[in-house]
Amino acid sequence: MQTELDYLRQKVPFLENIIASLETEKAEWYHQKMQFETKIAELNKIIDNLVIKNKALKNNVAEKQSQLNDIDINSMLDVDFDRDFDGDPPAINSFDQGGSDSSSQGVTKQKKRRKKPEPQAWEQNVNKKMREEGKAYKGKVKVDGKWQYQAERRARQLQPPCQCKMSENSKGKLWCNKFTEEHRKYIFDMFWSKSWEEKRKAVQTYVRVDEPSDCRNRKNEISRRKNTFFYSLPDETGTLRPVCKNQFWNTLDIRGHMVAKMIEKQDEEVEPEQEDTPKDNMSEKRKIIIKFLSLLPKMECHYPEMDPLKTYLDPTYSTKVELYKIYKQQYNPPLRASHTLFFSVMKEMGISIFHSNDDQNSSEQKKAKKNAKTLIKNNIKQEENLCYYNLG
Repeated sequence: MQTELDYLRQKVPFLENIIASLETEKAEWYHQKMQFETKIAELNKIIDNLVIKNKALKNNVAEKQSQLNDIDINSMLDVDFDRDFDGDPPAINSFDQGGSDSSSQGVTKQKKRRKKPEPQAWEQNVNKKMREEGKAYKGKVKVDGKWQYQAERRARQLQPPCQCKMSENSKGKLWCNKFTEEHRKYIFDMFWSKSWEEKRKAVQTYVRVDEPSDCRNRKNEISRRKNTFFYSLPDETGTLRPVCKNQFWNTLDIRGHMVAKMIEKQDEEVEPEQEDTPKDNMSEKRKIIIKFLSLLPKMECHYPEMDPLKTYLDPTYSTKVELYKIYKQQYNPPLRASHTLFFSVMKEMGISIFHSNDDQNSSEQKKAKKNAKTLIKNNIKQEENLCYYNLG
């Protein structure tokens, strides 16, 4: 027993040394652990900063992409690159390789996107629309030498009916007192809900223009009265019934100058139809073009792609422009027509140029083209000689 106790006493210093060495080693590992934890914390901060900057870059890219999608291509033609992109291009944020926080460089100011025009929101168009609908609007007035929209104009309203005596008479032809206020309001609303063109058509339907039946001549002067207006309004069945001038004006809330303007518009539309000349009265230039085209060699309609309703010229002519150049060489400027008139006469005559699938640049085709030109010149010279002899 004594020997075992002595043996253990001898081992105690050895164990104490081992424990002391383990404690020192533990202290060293703990110190290394603290260093690793500090480095891990620094790396986590760097990672968080990188994530934040990556999100900012993604948002910037998405914003740029949306701006590119909204850019108007036509407006890019008016961009002044020297003015809009003056200086260095915008810098991109960079990051240090060592892991430290990097400062973002300044980005240049973005160019504002041009606004798309909205004509319906312009003051001029807004006032036009309000006036067309019969609502209150602002008219033009000159202020300090400049036209501005400051003159207040009232809204259109249904005016009181007339008090003419002719409609009260049982034998009278006017229907003024037979129109109820509800029906007059319906006519007013329908009239001012239309466009100006529809309003003109309605007034031209309601108003009949005739020559005056009796133009009294005062002091041997010609009367200035050129026509007489007969007014009418539709009843509940849609039949036009005659009314007096005041009833017509008050129902639609318009005056005589507007009616006269709308009737004048109808006269302007009718005049061109009266001035049309018949097709037989052709000008001298058209006759020359028809004579020139009739002398050209034609080809038979034996190709499947040819229109049987058209007359095709010889394939020696490749284009209409080439044919017009030959025409210009034959006639001087006083009798020479423009290419627009030349092509329109070709279309009226049903003459066209045929383009086949064969090779049009062959030597045989060139020879045929020269022969056709000489044939045209000879025919024109013969006709000029014949005209000369006839005149002599």
